[in-house]
Amino acid sequence: MSQIKKHCIIVAGGKGIRMSSKVLKQFLPLSGKPVLIWSILAFQSYDPLINIILVLPEEHISDWEKLSEEYILPGSVTIVKGGESRYQSVKNAVNKLPENGLVAIHDGVRPLVCQKLIGRCYDLAEKKGNAIPYLPIQDTMRQLVDSKNVSVDRNKYVRIQTPQVMDIKILKKAFRQAWHKNFTDESRMLESIGVPIFLIEGDDENIKITKQNDLQLAWYYMEQRIKNKA
Repeated sequence: MSQIKKHCIIVAGGKGIRMSSKVLKQFLPLSGKPVLIWSILAFQSYDPLINIILVLPEEHISDWEKLSEEYILPGSVTIVKGGESRYQSVKNAVNKLPENGLVAIHDGVRPLVCQKLIGRCYDLAEKKGNAIPYLPIQDTMRQLVDSKNVSVDRNKYVRIQTPQVMDIKILKKAFRQAWHKNFTDESRMLESIGVPIFLIEGDDENIKITKQNDLQLAWYYMEQRIKNKA
């Protein structure tokens, strides 16, 4: 493993409106542990010395404090208050980073990220400055154009996942920009300052939990992993 210092920002500041649950999706149970705990453990299993910054809604930081007592997590986790947007939430965490090293920005509701994908992303980012995991699109696609729609070549598009791993200096430079509505993820911010984006193949099981059926699929994948390790 490379000696370069590795950091990770886990973004768990969402409200979970589409989940239709009283419990935030990042705190929902999944195979014996909350979703968020699995996401954190994935990175700590990859590198026990990794510096993890966890972004949470201010009103739910106390929920995390209870969880961290119940699930004795190895290593330290720094808590940062989330903002009104993903941009502000991640910026709050970026401000806590040193000037050098690599940082992964990961969705807290992607609990099935595997160590292999994490490692490949860090390795590519160390060589190229960033690494953005993707999956090809298998469905037929159409583009909405005003009141009409037209077919498009799906081979020209990909789906983006996290972790997005980046050189910290470059990411800090990108965050000196003011917020823009197009900044839906960190790769778009890097692109906006002229940085080429380097894609790396993602993982089909690295799903993002946003709806109930996502949680059910995550249960299946996680139970299979636990069974195979037994």
